[in-house]
Amino acid sequence: MGDGRQQLATGIGVFCILGAFLYFVVKPQNARLSELRQQVAGLKLQIDNRTHLGSAALATELRLQQCNQRLASMEHSIPTNVRLGPFLEELSKSSAQSKLRHVDVSPESPYAVDGLGVLPIRMSFESSFTSLYDFLKRVESMDRMVYVEQIGTKRQEEGTASLATELTMHVFYELSEEN
Repeated sequence: MGDGRQQLATGIGVFCILGAFLYFVVKPQNARLSELRQQVAGLKLQIDNRTHLGSAALATELRLQQCNQRLASMEHSIPTNVRLGPFLEELSKSSAQSKLRHVDVSPESPYAVDGLGVLPIRMSFESSFTSLYDFLKRVESMDRMVYVEQIGTKRQEEGTASLATELTMHVFYELSEEN
């Protein structure tokens, strides 16, 4: 019987040690593990938010670059002076490429609108409809900002495809102290 008590006491002791181990070691570690999981979840949320903010910042940066490119393009299309010579050369070249005939170009007096200089240019010429269309596409694709204000066409002669065209275009430039 002494052996039975000793085994019972040993069993109770082992059980108590096991209970104490679970209570003092495993339970706090589970609590710590739960706390660490919560911290990891919080950090993941912060990373996701930063990633979202990062992608928003990236999108904003790309939009800013696009706007800067458009601004540079606008600055190129609205020069700081009239520079009529190169523009008239380009206009003459476009007229010839579009096969316009009897071309007359007459610059008029410049004026200012909202801080921009405006130089009206009157043109008259003869052409076919397709040549007129080609010329207008060329004017539209010029580096410089040009606005066709008014255009009028009439058939040259009955039974022909020739048109007599008169148009007024505006060429823009940035006003400065010298202009």
